[in-house]
Amino acid sequence: MKVFYVLVLTMFIGGTSLQKKNSTINTQNCSATLTVHKDRSFKSATENGAEFMLTGVSMLSALQDVQLTITEKSDKPNTEKIHFYILQVANNTSDSITFTLTSENIDCNEEGFELQTDFNFEFYNLNQTEQISEVTVANNSAVKFYLKKITPENAQKSAWNCARIEASNAEGNYTSSITMKSLVQDPTKVN
Repeated sequence: MKVFYVLVLTMFIGGTSLQKKNSTINTQNCSATLTVHKDRSFKSATENGAEFMLTGVSMLSALQDVQLTITEKSDKPNTEKIHFYILQVANNTSDSITFTLTSENIDCNEEGFELQTDFNFEFYNLNQTEQISEVTVANNSAVKFYLKKITPENAQKSAWNCARIEASNAEGNYTSSITMKSLVQDPTKVN
């Protein structure tokens, strides 16, 4: 039913009208302006490799019941060993849900990255005073928390890490995940 209303609204906004007499379609020209404001609190990725990319997100639409997103990325350079990200779990259902937070290093071969290394991940509350493994999110609300990404001392330089970060309830019927891809930057190759 929602799809029908969106379709009707789109036709109305687009200004499409049919004339029965000649069976022609008249359309109204519309224009819009997109403005981008760079009011952000983090640095852009370096030219020779992105420290973070978001792919394979399990968010199908804005109306999804559960959404895991990154709301703030690390502002430290790629050469740093520890990075913090602020993540958010949104619960758009009518019930309160407790989500278990997990991380898993996954294979990067599908992306064509030959050199790979594993990272360690930890979850913390927003005060960074307590390590957590789950969050409870009330209905129609969201909870933010920290993800700490740790590059091991023995990580191979110029290697990639692919990791799946997931929030799921005990029954497994509400799950959302993101895939992070990170480069272990070689400090000798940074300008």
